[in-house]
Amino acid sequence: MKRAAMVPGLIVLLCLTLLPVIPAAAAAAITLTAGQQDYYFLTNQPVEIPLAVTSTFPAGMPGTLLFSTDAQLQKTGTVMISTENRVFSRTVPTGESFLNLTMSPSQVSRDYKVHAAFYYTDPTSFNASLPEFYIHIVTDPGLVKNTPSLLTGTSHPESGEIPSASSVSMVEQTVGTREQMGSDSSTGPSLTSGPPQAGSEAEREQQQRDKEQREREQNEFDARLGRDPLVAAVNTSLSSEGFSRDAPDTQPAGNDTGTFSVLYRRGAEDRVVVQGSMVAGVVPSVRELANVPIADPALDANATFQSFAQTLAGREYGHIETAVNRTLTGAAANITYATTGGNKAYVNATTENNRVIQVSLEQEAGPGFPLVLVLPAAAMVLLVLGLYVHRRYGHPAPAAAAVVSPAVFDHRAEAERILKNAELAFDRQEYAEAYGLAGRALRVFLSHEYGDRGEVTTPEVIVLAHDAGRDTAGIESILGQCSNVAFARAVADAGEFSRVVGRVREIIQE
Repeated sequence: MKRAAMVPGLIVLLCLTLLPVIPAAAAAAITLTAGQQDYYFLTNQPVEIPLAVTSTFPAGMPGTLLFSTDAQLQKTGTVMISTENRVFSRTVPTGESFLNLTMSPSQVSRDYKVHAAFYYTDPTSFNASLPEFYIHIVTDPGLVKNTPSLLTGTSHPESGEIPSASSVSMVEQTVGTREQMGSDSSTGPSLTSGPPQAGSEAEREQQQRDKEQREREQNEFDARLGRDPLVAAVNTSLSSEGFSRDAPDTQPAGNDTGTFSVLYRRGAEDRVVVQGSMVAGVVPSVRELANVPIADPALDANATFQSFAQTLAGREYGHIETAVNRTLTGAAANITYATTGGNKAYVNATTENNRVIQVSLEQEAGPGFPLVLVLPAAAMVLLVLGLYVHRRYGHPAPAAAAVVSPAVFDHRAEAERILKNAELAFDRQEYAEAYGLAGRALRVFLSHEYGDRGEVTTPEVIVLAHDAGRDTAGIESILGQCSNVAFARAVADAGEFSRVVGRVREIIQE
């Protein structure tokens, strides 16, 4: 059931797929999308809810993010409703992005009614707010029942006051038993807001202490973020390309846990948005979204990657967006190109320790497409022929091979180790890395089992499997699933990932 608790992070990825089908307003607007009406988390588990955001403005829109929670502290005839309003300055980039809502882990069962809204001025006040949704903290994994239920809110004129500061308040209410919050209510808790009442001196002092604690946590979180090796490496790389960094937008859920987003600018048009999460003081990965190409030493030196870029340029494909999931040791990049006629192409690449271990080109069908489509097919044919000739005529005679010392490297154990790391990454909700590792485990095994024990690409793996009489269709399907999620072309799914890992493990152990 542990993976079931991680489903909320998966569901919202579906939102990005569905956002383009939502009718666009005539004027520029901002739309928020949540993946569920009710989110379930286990006690002592960090709460993180990513909201999909789409902006049709031609440039980033600065504004104010409000994240408000109402919690019932006592379940008696008279209850105390604690309302916490968290306010952040935020710039929403044009196109698609995420806003991550975070809360500290709770040691006890509790239910929250949640409000999320983004306020901005253009030139009058506007508000993009979601319908109310609910967070349930439970102790029993069997109560975790995350069900997709898309909620959307598109900006509209706002006549009220825009929130300017975070706050915490307590309201005493008389609520009937049937009106009290239930952890398993299918319609969500019936928590209602009442008119604020004057707090006691003790309550005001507690609010002040809470405010000071949040400020301390904010300062400590920002300091840790500035010292993080991955964040520092990304900042150094982008700075060397002439980008300047805006102040990070951070949402701490404690002094060492939370989310962040940083906007980098170069000139009037070039932008890179770097987003990520810190867990226990460490940023394991970041996602970079750029409207211009960004440098990567491994890709810049790779002949195949450069040939793809040159071919697309020759066919009048222009760069649209670069998306990179990056860790300290490697990256998974998806680069989108398009023609003026709307045809799109995607160059996908995986690097590790400054080496390119996978690179591919995908293209959408459309007018004038067949000529371009020939390129990857021709490359595959040449690769198959080349490897066939190499294996048929380029290998040493068996007698020469017999004198080679047996390898001590246990490739099955290594593939299993990578596969276990994939499962751990999935549990951490690092879905792109999880699928990428699962695919790498399969390639490592097949390379050492049937090939020359080097890093191989997906087309090379298919050739190896074919020569060995293996199920090439099944292997190609597995690697395709892994590639699609790793490069953000598909949505991660817990059931699918479990089947992929199970099949890879079967192949390793056969």
